[in-house]
Amino acid sequence: GVLGDSFNYMAHKIQAYMAQMQEKIRLENELKTAQLVQKSFFPTDTISGKQLKLKAYYKPATECGGDWWGYLNYENKEVVILLDVTGHGTAAALITAIVQNSLTSLKYLAKNDISYVQSSAKIADYLNQSICAVDINLNATCAVLVIEDGQLTYTNASHNPPYLLK
Repeated sequence: GVLGDSFNYMAHKIQAYMAQMQEKIRLENELKTAQLVQKSFFPTDTISGKQLKLKAYYKPATECGGDWWGYLNYENKEVVILLDVTGHGTAAALITAIVQNSLTSLKYLAKNDISYVQSSAKIADYLNQSICAVDINLNATCAVLVIEDGQLTYTNASHNPPYLLK
């Protein structure tokens, strides 16, 4: 009887362990998918515009992260956006997805009305409104740089100041 009870207990523990491993594999696959999706948010690592040459490298500290950057180009205007959502992981990555969607919206809106990308402050405000619309306790820092006719203007929302290298 004791041997049978021990065997049943061990069999139950093995089944529980196998269920945990299946759940772990499922979560790992979801994180890999989230990582692939997040990688698609970033522009190419080399940008060569009329007034700007940019080389970028990105590697998140964890599978998914809250770092993001974007680029817009309109006639004689080039826009670079740097954003860092607090924390790491899927919550921060989801906020970057919202910002990526906002950038896509800005591109579309600016086709019909260039005033949407007229100033770095207006772009930063648009992105801020997008983030604030989500009821989540995460913050983001952001820098928006606009280069137009050889002039650089930027709006900084608590982000590390950018460096200008000539």
